[in-house]
Amino acid sequence: MPPRVPCASYRAAGREGGQAGHAKGTAHEFTAEEARAAGSKGGRANVGDRPTRVAEAAARQVVASPRGRGRLTPEALARRAEMARLWAAGLTLAEIGQRFGVTRQAVAAALAKVVREGMGRVKSEG
Repeated sequence: MPPRVPCASYRAAGREGGQAGHAKGTAHEFTAEEARAAGSKGGRANVGDRPTRVAEAAARQVVASPRGRGRLTPEALARRAEMARLWAAGLTLAEIGQRFGVTRQAVAAALAKVVREGMGRVKSEG
């Protein structure tokens, strides 16, 4: 696993790229309406079809392991699948966490497990 880069590094790189684009005259300048639309999205940014892939992986987990494995019960798998379904529907991690009574970080960890374990099972079955 590659080392994590601090958020400040991403911000600095983004700032430099934006400044260079404005200096060159190729940067996009938001209109008030575009900025309002982007701001209203909040944490619901479009990330392509990743939410759909996560929901599909969660569904495969429930089907692939109906009895659970180790401490992972069918209820836990169903819970992860529901979290993935809600995320695919456009809810933020915080909103999903509120529904399940957990933190947004716990939701992110559960979704990461869906992707990691779901893809691993597909590879081993294929």
